[in-house]
Amino acid sequence: MKSIRVELLKPGDVLGRAVLSRSGLSILEEGTVFTEAYIKRIKELGITSVFLRGVPEQSRIEFGGDPSISLSGEAAESTEEVVDGTDVPDPQVRKQAMEELVALTLPGKIEGRLSTPLIEERFKRLFRGMICDISSHAKLIDQLALMLQCDRRLFDHSLNVAKLTAMLGVSRQFDNARLLDLTVGGLLFDIGMTRMPRSLIRANRRLSREERKMLENHAIEGYRIMMALDGVSSESAKCALLHHERYDGSGYPVRMAGREIPEMAQMVGMADVFDALTSPRYHRQAYTENEAIEFLFGAGDRYFDAELVKQFVKHISLFPVSMLIKLSNGQIAEVASNANGFAHRPVVRILREADGSRVRSPYELDLSMKRDVVVLHSCEGLHS
Repeated sequence: MKSIRVELLKPGDVLGRAVLSRSGLSILEEGTVFTEAYIKRIKELGITSVFLRGVPEQSRIEFGGDPSISLSGEAAESTEEVVDGTDVPDPQVRKQAMEELVALTLPGKIEGRLSTPLIEERFKRLFRGMICDISSHAKLIDQLALMLQCDRRLFDHSLNVAKLTAMLGVSRQFDNARLLDLTVGGLLFDIGMTRMPRSLIRANRRLSREERKMLENHAIEGYRIMMALDGVSSESAKCALLHHERYDGSGYPVRMAGREIPEMAQMVGMADVFDALTSPRYHRQAYTENEAIEFLFGAGDRYFDAELVKQFVKHISLFPVSMLIKLSNGQIAEVASNANGFAHRPVVRILREADGSRVRSPYELDLSMKRDVVVLHSCEGLHS
């Protein structure tokens, strides 16, 4: 049994010793299971610490001086077993990582992905400036290169998540400083994976419970790596630590819930899930963008804040204007507009019928009004 500060209490903790008032009256009995209401009440009474049942010495570790973030000592200690690998990337890999980061800002890479021209122009201007700032930070580039050196898919995934979260940050009117923190968090949120066994990262099978537990430590390792980098804010580092937390409290490693989870970490977590679903993995094929969006809708207020999900779907266009796409009814269409507020159901212009014949007079179809038709995939290389 150990005394811990009230700020570290979580719903479900069990009181190991009765809490008494100054006059000796019992406020909470031994064995009481803490709820949010109980925690709030003892804070109001000015109680600063309590004894918990079944909590060994040093069982909770604070991160970055933030008392709201703690996790079991067992989880923290287990990371020591997997920290391995170099902190110095191969020079050629580093050069390649830098080039691919800068390439994110080239024409054609970021056009047509936001809901309005005004938001898109602001995003392009700010994103180019942020990538320029990040490129001048040698230690950040080193870490990015280590991801490329570790696993190509891990690197590509991080670039995609950084771009998606930056788009969402612009649509939410983040100021420049906050947007930079968010982009850095999105870029390096999975850096802890470079300290995990390669066999687990690239496994094309279902992992065992023990292997999953080991891989979960990447969140803690990522936080430690980022906090050790000069110029990286604690808000960026929390994106690494907390991107697997879930709105219903079912995530890891801290088991935060609801609005306890920092907004940036939720945004990175949502972009992480979306890009992971729409990208092929060693153990499965990619989901379609439509399937991934439907998953996010279903995850609202379960995995993620429903308002964040709505904003993601409203502002981030999965199918840029002029992209050729194939519909579930076999027709080929060109994206005409994303102004209807549904990222996965744009307004399209039908160009070819299901049998491949050209439409003489192309006509528009609003997929948000045609619920039985969805976008299957883009038609790269196909000419209208």
